[in-house]
Amino acid sequence: MTGDEKLVAHRQTGPLASPEESVGDLASLLRDPRLIAEISADRIPALIGHLERLKAALWTRLCVPQRIGGGGVADPEPLVDAKEAARLLLLPTTYVYELARTEKIPSVRIGKYVRFAVSDLRDWIARHRDGGHATMAAVRQQTRRT
Repeated sequence: MTGDEKLVAHRQTGPLASPEESVGDLASLLRDPRLIAEISADRIPALIGHLERLKAALWTRLCVPQRIGGGGVADPEPLVDAKEAARLLLLPTTYVYELARTEKIPSVRIGKYVRFAVSDLRDWIARHRDGGHATMAAVRQQTRRT
């Protein structure tokens, strides 16, 4: 029985019981979203539950570090917030936010939050050195260019 046939059967006989059939429902809906109109209201929570589990698994796959040679998992580098980045850079926190917003400094956005990898901050400092010292003039000059 195809996914479309299952949806038609469901409409005629009531909710499908097995998770495998729900997955078939989802596959059918992905192929043809117009079939949503044919699903009874009592099946919708189960389908949404399957979608949420799929969404969580995909986000986990996206966020978990990739395996490296030897079968181990690379330790993710800890991230710091703007206040800590400002402390490390000896800059005002508001200026660090501005640099991140204008993409003048490497940052990681996680929703509304901005975080910084310490190694990225070190690399950024190295690129802005003048005579062995990071200069505010170089930072301001780079900010004005765009």
